[in-house]
Amino acid sequence: MLSELLLTRLEINALFSVLSLASDRPLVFPANGSGAPRQRPIPGAQLQLWLRVVLRMTSFQIIWALVFFVLSFSRRSLIGAVLNLPYAGAAALGLFGALKLSYAYVSTSLLASLAVDVMFLTFCLWSFFDTGEWVVLLLYLPGLAVDAFVLSSCVPLVLHLYRAEHSAAYPVPPPAPESELAEVMPTRGQSRAPRSGAGPQPTPTTRGGCASAVSPAPVVDDDNGPLTAILEFRCPITLGTMVDPVIAADGHSYERVALEAWLATHRTSPLTGAALEHMHVTPNHRLRSMIESARETVNSEV
Repeated sequence: MLSELLLTRLEINALFSVLSLASDRPLVFPANGSGAPRQRPIPGAQLQLWLRVVLRMTSFQIIWALVFFVLSFSRRSLIGAVLNLPYAGAAALGLFGALKLSYAYVSTSLLASLAVDVMFLTFCLWSFFDTGEWVVLLLYLPGLAVDAFVLSSCVPLVLHLYRAEHSAAYPVPPPAPESELAEVMPTRGQSRAPRSGAGPQPTPTTRGGCASAVSPAPVVDDDNGPLTAILEFRCPITLGTMVDPVIAADGHSYERVALEAWLATHRTSPLTGAALEHMHVTPNHRLRSMIESARETVNSEV
């Protein structure tokens, strides 16, 4: 839970990539995350566009708020200085939500910014009528204009993130290049050490734009002997012979341990990448019985 409140190295790199303005590489995010799982690790083009806009605008808004925090103190305006703190906080929440691909954080930031804007406008008008100084309007009204632009860019991002997470019709990006995935999933492509005398072990592949491996893949059955030749007995995630097969909402069977590890961070099918209607799993007793019978036959022949 605490890890969800901290920025990862990839998320920080994405922020620096946006702020550099020179990099045209797509933004890369952690493969596992609660926000928009079907858009990871590299979101689609539309989402990339709005992420860049919001990240740049919220960063500018934070700097703007800190500068006017100092200016308010120089004018001995304690209320104006204090109001700049929630102004910066709302912008920071929006930036954090964009990096986490979370529509909940970004929409909360949007509502918080609206509340701060009402307070800012009230204070600005009260100060102007109280002092009659036009400089008060010059200090605070531009901040409201900046915030209005930020809010207008946050709304499309919230809609895109919500659709990306809950709508199966939202376009899923194509599979990420291996060079990008090597950075996101360093254990990708590594197979388990073969047993003495065993042949080469299969390595994870990608299916339907979705990585068919959970990193690190749980070790389910060290004996990948002749049973792995029967595709029906192999887990699409671990590529090993299943011991406790269960059926997911997509209708496919997986090893229970591997599927539960996948569902802990995804809401999509490990095999097809399509959104799952529910997260429940059902034991596949028939398949388990077939695997056990086949294993007994193999052992008796050895």
